[in-house]
Amino acid sequence: MIKIIFYIYLAILAITFVGCVKESPLSDVELTDPSIVRPDIKFVRMKDNNTLTTLIGAWIYDKNDNSIELKNGSVLVNNKEMVVRKLSASPYYSGIEVIPAIQLGLTYTVEIKLNPSQSYYASIAIPDKDLSNLTIPSRQNKYENMKISWTDVVPSRPLQLTITNFYKKDNQDLSNIITLDIPPANLTTGEYKISAGVFQGYPNIYKTSIELRSVTNGSIYAGFLKGSKITCDMSVTKSCDVF
Repeated sequence: MIKIIFYIYLAILAITFVGCVKESPLSDVELTDPSIVRPDIKFVRMKDNNTLTTLIGAWIYDKNDNSIELKNGSVLVNNKEMVVRKLSASPYYSGIEVIPAIQLGLTYTVEIKLNPSQSYYASIAIPDKDLSNLTIPSRQNKYENMKISWTDVVPSRPLQLTITNFYKKDNQDLSNIITLDIPPANLTTGEYKISAGVFQGYPNIYKTSIELRSVTNGSIYAGFLKGSKITCDMSVTKSCDVF
């Protein structure tokens, strides 16, 4: 089940950030120049309605945003070799087989071996406090503001709020997504009020999903293509009925 969630997550990332990803022609040659590749390495901790999933994945892109399987190369996390997978013919490196759970407060090192004799590194320090224990109402009146709260408050950690409203129109199930940044003052209190107007644009709204997310950036070899990165993405999601 976790692997299925991971593949879905990677597919969403591919569509969201780079459109229709294809395999790069660079997969056919042994690479020696780090400046022609753009690694995108993601450590993910997702808590959805109290179910925690942790994932590690890495894409190596070319300048055209097509993904590369390193010929005679590999990607390792904490000295453990990640597994090459393909999603819609697009190769990526999966870490769930060798690192089944991301631990809070630890630093992870990723080694990108372009070939047997050339390695480049990235590292990420996982925050020591999880993004967890989001509290929302069990049911929400669409004419009232919704109060949400969360624990393990870290005032210096920016948070993004995503609200997904589910509604019916012409016998179809539809959804709408609203994203905003939590104001700094609310980062200190661990509380936020969502305006009732967010729920009132949909006459037949029946459910809403509330997600808090934080992204932590790590360090990566500066000689890679612009846009190369390693991140830790933490999120917590809760859903409730709307009436």
